[in-house]
Parts: sequence; C-alpha cells; structure tokens
Amino acid sequence: MISFKNLTQSDLGHLSQKLSSFLKAGDIVGLTGPLGVGKTTLVKSLGQAFKIRPDDVVSPTFTLLNIYDAALPIYHWDLYRVENEKELLALDYEEYFYGKGICIVEWFDKLEQLKPSSYIEIQLKIVSITQRDLTIEGHGEEGLILEKKLRNGLPRVACDPRNDRQVHA
Repeated sequence: MISFKNLTQSDLGHLSQKLSSFLKAGDIVGLTGPLGVGKTTLVKSLGQAFKIRPDDVVSPTFTLLNIYDAALPIYHWDLYRVENEKELLALDYEEYFYGKGICIVEWFDKLEQLKPSSYIEIQLKIVSITQRDLTIEGHGEEGLILEKKLRNGLPRVACDPRNDRQVHA
C-alpha cells in the first residue's frame, strides 16, 4: 500500500499524471471515499493525461457510465446510485471492465462481490477543504504490479515541516 498525507489538488494532479503513465488496456482503477472528496476531480486529472479535456469529464451519476474517446478508451463509472449487484449485472458491466480500455470506477466499494480479481484501489479521505489523504493498494496480480510500478516511479516524498504536508521532492 502507498499512502500520502495532506495532498493538495495540485499534488493529486501530479500523482494522476504518474499513475496514467502506467495504465494500459484492461486496467481497473477503483475510487472510494465520501461524497465531495474529489473522485471526479481525480478522474479529470487522469483524463488530462490521455488528452481528454477536463470540461469533458463529468460524473456519470445519473447515466452510470461515460466513455471518453482517447488513445485507449476510458470507461468512467459512477456507482453512487446503484443499489444492488443485480442492477450492475443488467448493465453488462463486464464488457467494459474486461474490455479494450481503462476502467475507472467511482464508489468502487459498491461492487462488493462483483469486484474483479485484479485492480488498483485509490481511497481518498477529506483532511480539510483543500487537502486530502490518499492510499493506493493493488489487488490481484495486475493490481500489485501496477502498485509496484507506481511506487518505483514516484519521486521521493519529503515532509514539509511547516504544515506537515507531504510534497514531491
């Protein structure tokens, strides 16, 4: 598991850029955290790395799925309104989860028993109005490989003693 404390929106953008450099077709990124924590903002940052305009990335809360045309298709799910696994099964989610693109899922914890065997999970927590804590954990073979690549690809992290914020050195 990789943990970051007191990240700003700019820090999250830099981290998203690094993560995007390791993503490939078939990867699944699960996002968890409370309402308003910045899951869609993180998707916007990931999308920018794939040349998707931030204004084009919107939370698919009511449509459940947005597909962004990029070098690799980005399948952006928002499961906030999904009440049970039957609803997801009816949507043929497997076509996208195991498709030719990158699948990013907000409210990933709602998948429960339908979670794939391999994925990377990003959990966001609100620290303050401008700062977030973040953990990244790989699950399954591909998820663990992606976590390791990300850990090895990140610059060293130092703590800014003035405000206890971790910054990239």
